[in-house]
Formats: sequence, C-alpha cells, structure tokens
Amino acid sequence: MHREILSLFVCLGIVFAGFGQNGNVSGTVSDAEGESLIQASLRLISNQDTLATITDLDGRYQFSAPVGQYTLSVSYLGMEGEQRSFRLNMNENKLIDFILSSSSTMIKLTVVTGTTKDEEYGEQTVSIDILPSSLVENTIARAGEALNRIPGYQQIGNSPSIRGGSGWSAGASSRTLFLIDGIPQLSPENGAIYFETLPLENIDQVEVIKGATSSLYGSSALNGIINFRTAWPTSDKPYHRVTTSLGVYQRFDANLIQSKNDPDRRIQNMYEAWDYKQHVPVYFNQTYEHRERFKKIDFVLGAFYRHDGGFRKNNEYDRFRINGKIRHLHTSDEGILKSVSGVAWNFAYEEGGQFFFWSGLDSMALLPSDPKSPYILDARTDYIQRRMSLAPFATFYTANNGEHILQSKYYNNMSTNFGAEQVMTHHIFGEYQYKWSNENTGYSFAGGLSTYYTNGRGLSYGDKTYDAFNVSGYIQADKVFWSKLTLSMGTRLEYNKIDSITPNNQLPFISRLSDGTIELPVKPLFRLGLNYKIAQGSWLRTSWGQGFRVPTINEYFIDLTRGLQVLPNPNIVPEDGWTSEIGFKQGFQVDRWQGFLDIAGFYTKYINVIDFNTVFDPGGAPYVRAENLDDARIYGMEVSIMGRGSIFNIPLQLLSGYTYIQPELLNPSNLRLQTFGEDGKLLNFRNKHAFKSDVEMSFGRYSVGLTAIYNSFMIMVPEAQVLIPGVGEYRDNNTNGEWVVDCRFIVQLNESSRLTGVVKNLFNNEYTTRPAALEAPRNYALQFQYEF
Repeated sequence: MHREILSLFVCLGIVFAGFGQNGNVSGTVSDAEGESLIQASLRLISNQDTLATITDLDGRYQFSAPVGQYTLSVSYLGMEGEQRSFRLNMNENKLIDFILSSSSTMIKLTVVTGTTKDEEYGEQTVSIDILPSSLVENTIARAGEALNRIPGYQQIGNSPSIRGGSGWSAGASSRTLFLIDGIPQLSPENGAIYFETLPLENIDQVEVIKGATSSLYGSSALNGIINFRTAWPTSDKPYHRVTTSLGVYQRFDANLIQSKNDPDRRIQNMYEAWDYKQHVPVYFNQTYEHRERFKKIDFVLGAFYRHDGGFRKNNEYDRFRINGKIRHLHTSDEGILKSVSGVAWNFAYEEGGQFFFWSGLDSMALLPSDPKSPYILDARTDYIQRRMSLAPFATFYTANNGEHILQSKYYNNMSTNFGAEQVMTHHIFGEYQYKWSNENTGYSFAGGLSTYYTNGRGLSYGDKTYDAFNVSGYIQADKVFWSKLTLSMGTRLEYNKIDSITPNNQLPFISRLSDGTIELPVKPLFRLGLNYKIAQGSWLRTSWGQGFRVPTINEYFIDLTRGLQVLPNPNIVPEDGWTSEIGFKQGFQVDRWQGFLDIAGFYTKYINVIDFNTVFDPGGAPYVRAENLDDARIYGMEVSIMGRGSIFNIPLQLLSGYTYIQPELLNPSNLRLQTFGEDGKLLNFRNKHAFKSDVEMSFGRYSVGLTAIYNSFMIMVPEAQVLIPGVGEYRDNNTNGEWVVDCRFIVQLNESSRLTGVVKNLFNNEYTTRPAALEAPRNYALQFQYEF
C-alpha cells in the first residue's frame, strides 16, 4: 500500500515537473516601414502539436510551450510569409520579431466602376462585389444565373434586384443600371435589361455596386450598378476558344397536386405535362471566342448560339448573338500611349414561344396561359426579338495624367409577339468625360456631359410614336489623406423630357425648409463617401448617395392587354431616394488562401415609388397602370466572404454571403392593413432572407464545385396575381422558402481542353421566384472547351 502511494506521488511529481519545463516565445510583427500588423496569423509547430495565435493591436504575440524543437510561421494578407526554426529550452524567453515585405501574390482585384480612377478592391466607399469570369464558365451559367450567385443580388423572374430595391415588373422599369464597359445597356423605351444581349463569351469580370449611384450614372442607378467588363488581348499570341455544351431537363418530382392523397394521380399529372408533340426537353450551346493583337490593333470577336427545348410547353427558343470590338493604340516615338480609338458592336436575335403565366396547378403548371388573359389556358404565344448596337469610342491621354474620353452608342430594338405587343426603338447615346489623377497629391477627378435621344413606336403604345430626351452634367472628386483616408464627393444635374412631358422633380430636403413643395425641371443629385484604411487589409467605409429614376416611355404611355388591360398614366412623377451605408472589410490569410470578409449595414429611402398597380374604373372593372404608390424604406444588413488560394495545398475558391432586408411601405392604406394585417406594411415581391454560397476545390486535374441558394418565402404579392388560377393554393402550400443546389465536376484534360459536368437544381426542387411561373427542374449539362 505504501509502495502504491509512493508511486502515485512520483507520477504526480513528474507531471508537475513537466508543466514547469516550459518556455516562452514572443515578439512583434511589422511591415518594412515599421507599422505594426494587427491580426497577423502565427503557428508554432512541433512534431507533437501545433499552436496558433494572432497579433494584438500593437502587433505583439506570445506562446508558452514545452521544451522542444519548433518551427514558427507567420502570414499576413498582402505580405510574404516567413518562418523560423529553433529549439525552445526550459524557462527560456525567446524573442523573435518579424518584418514582412509586400507580396506579389496578393489577390489583385481592380475596380473601375463608380470611381475616378482604377482602385484596389477594398478602397471603395461603397459596397462592391466582383464576379470572376471563371465562375460563369465553370457553372455553364446564363447571365441571370451567374449574377444570382452574388450576395445581395436576386433574380425575380427576369427582373434584377439588389438588396430588395426592386420587385417583379416583367423585366421592365429596372432600378439597377446595367453597363457594358461603362456604357448603359437598359433598353430605353421600358428600362429593361435583356440578359440575352450580354456578351458572356468575352467577359473579363463583372462588378456589382450596391446602393444609389445616380450622381455619377444618372437615372435608373437608384438601386445599384452592374458593369460587365469585357476582355482585351493580353499578349501577341492569338487566343481562340470553342465551347460546346449539351443539357437535358428532367421531369419534376410531381408535388404540384391539389389533392395530396392521390400519389398515382400526382405522378400521372406531371407526365401529362410532358406528353405533347414535338417537345424535346434539351438545350444546346455553342460559343466561339477570339482575341488577337496585330501590332497596335487589338481585335475581339465572340459568337453564341443556344437552342432550348424548354421544360414547359410552348416555351422553346433559339438565340443567336455575335459581338466584338476593335481598337487602335496610338503611341509616340518614345512608346508613350497617346490615344486609343475603336468601336464595339453587338447583335442579338431570339425567337420562340413565350411563357408569361401558367394555366394552373398539377400538369397545368407547365402549360402557358394567354398573355392577354390568364384565364385562357394552354395557349401559345410566339415572339421575335432583334437587338443591335454600335458603340464608337476614343480616349486621348494628356501629359499631366489626364484623359479625354468620348463614348457613344446607337441602339435599335425590334420586338413583337404578333398581336399583343410590338415595339420598334431607335436610341442614340453620347458622353464626354475628363478624368485626372495625381498619386503624389492624392487628388483624382472625373467630370463630364452625357445626352441621349430615344424614339419608340408600336402596338404597345396604341400604335403611336413617342420620344425621350436627356442631358446631364456631373462631377466627382476624390482625395486621399495620409495614404489612409479617402474622401469621395460627387454631384449631378439631369434634365429629362419624355415626349411632351417635362417631369418636375421634387426637392424634399429644400422643401422641408420652406412652406411648400419645391420642384425643378432639372434634378440635382449628390453623394458623399469615406473609406479609412485601418491597417494593411482592413478598411472601414461609410457613404450616402441619392438615387433617381425618371419614368420610361412604357410607364407613361403603354396601352395593351397583359393579363389585364394596361393603360397609360401621364401624371406619374419620377422616383427619388437615397441610400446610406456603413461597412467594414477585412482581408485575411489562412495558409496560402487569401480572402475578404465584408460586413455592411444599409438604409434606403424611396420617395414616390413607381409600380404597376391594379385599379378599378367607375364600373368596377380592374385594369393596371403605373402609379406613384407610396414612400418606402428598406433597411438591413449583409455579411459576405470571398477568396481564393490554397489551404493544405488544395486550391479553393469561395464566394458566399447572407442578406437580411426589412422592406416597408411608410404609409400603407387602411384597406391594405385590414386585409393583410402587419404583413400589409411589406413591399410586394421581396424575400427578407437570402443566402448564397459557391465553393470550388481542385485536386490536380480535377475540380468539384457546389452552389447553394436560399430565399425565404415571398410574403406579399399583388392581389390581382393571387387570383390567377393556382397561385393562391401554391403559396398556401409553400411558405418555408426555397433551397436550390447546383453541383459541378471539372476535368482539365490537357493544357488546351477541359470537360465540365453540371447538375442544376440537384434535389429537383419545385419553386418559383415570382407568381405563376415554375423555375427549371433538375437538369444535367456537359460542356467541352478547347483553346488554341
């Protein structure tokens, strides 16, 4: 017994002695200029264990570890990592300081949209996300599908929305401005973005600015900007790529049944929906890309064809697009670039069958109703769309680092569905801009004038002709103080005339200081932003900016039948509003993987919101027209993370985010509140919660990727749409929100060829993004790319 007690004390003594055989490692981490690096990552590695810590606000760190042989490594975003090997002795206090140098392998993301000069990612005063071209290619995505992977962006049917700024308006009246290389792309007669015209085959990257930016870009930038930047040749070696893909739609899992107690009938209903003549539910894409440099001439050409058999009846289409650009680079005898001039072009043609509303539930969910009346079922509506543009441009560089930029565009649109709608539009746009920056003083400046003229005629306007005219002037100036603080200010004056109507623009801030409402035919707009670089890879930003959208020709003068009769309203006034935001962006590094974490809170106010609303004539018959409904606000928060690199030698690319919004009418009617209760305060067509995540990992020649998207239940939709057959019952049975998951597998066959397989809607979820239209079921696609 005594021997056992003695042995116990000996063991305890050995244990406590082991605890005492520790040493300490401490020090600082700084950059080459002596500035402390906050939250640098350190790892103390031995054969038995790995300890980790980060530096504090003074750049200091400390470890306590047992005696032994160690390797200490340090990493920091944008800096070259270092490591030291040493032996730690008992009770030793080892001091190791690190001085890190800048890394040439840091994620280099350059942004041009909404700035006076090219800026590094993180330096902006507003929220901005970047969608790389690789994410578009690797997911076999169309334009809307690709954008839908960006946190805060949502595709509601064919209507784009950023942070809930827009609802569904059949693609028209967009509050998000689309650009291609800085030139506006919204169709001028109705404010719609036609995704089929966007040249994905030549995309370099897509930049998405969130929030009002009308001071620099004018009307329609009320909700944000999406700029598609196309690629130029990067070397003297010609670049060619051919991409071929083939996909097939699977049947739905047959859950759309009014009576859930008859599974056999449920399956039969869904099979009936596919059992119609000449329907082959496959799609086929063919793309060609060419980029080449001929001494001082750059040439780019892209071509695209898609046949889509459709997963719904009478909804097949064929789409063709050809686009390109050419530029000449003029240099001095010393090789200094003096000017760039060229022209870009785009031609898109599409024809097929149109699907606007379903015919009901069960097998009727895949059958279109007549666009003139949702109560005429199983109808066919053919359509043709042809759009083309020609955009000459020139830039002249001055000796004092200035740029004189000239941009212009001619756009022509013809679209018809043979009876209900037909439009022919001619549009001319021109802009002059002067940009200047001086890195030594920290000043940069952009200012200019822009104008456009639009002429539209067609059955959509009662077979009448209407035109629109705009002229604008703007200035934006930035100043960098102490290499840390960026101040950005901008203002714009804009004049619009739509046919005989010159909209009067209310000035709410000035009106509050007077006894009445102040209105002007010219709209002044302002913005202010700050960005403070807290440390290497850490930025704090805040901004306030006004937004503005003048009604389109459609909203003033449309006269057609689209489910209900849609009538003109020449008495609406422009939408107004502003957005404020505070955000924090933190760069970080894990092993050799670098990323950015962004946290933002935002508040948006809308004044005189325009929406197509159901009203009743004196006889009680309903019709639809554009109206100024009410003031509204949307506030919320967003957290996103993006990055790329490798962790434990595994390449990883990530884009993920969560967005919460509270979209409210400020003065909802008593009738709306009595009908819907507290939900009546919410705006139509909004999802309060949204989550997006796309991740791709590589293992040698093989890569795998996964996309997951969640949207919560759309609480409010217009009453008129609930009356469409099947809509009310479908909404009652689907109140939990929707998950959609895609997966992909990529094989790099050799240096010049790659094979990609994608399964979209992996779990075959039946879901809608707007009433009375199912989105695609599970579908499989295989893509082959060859570069030469």
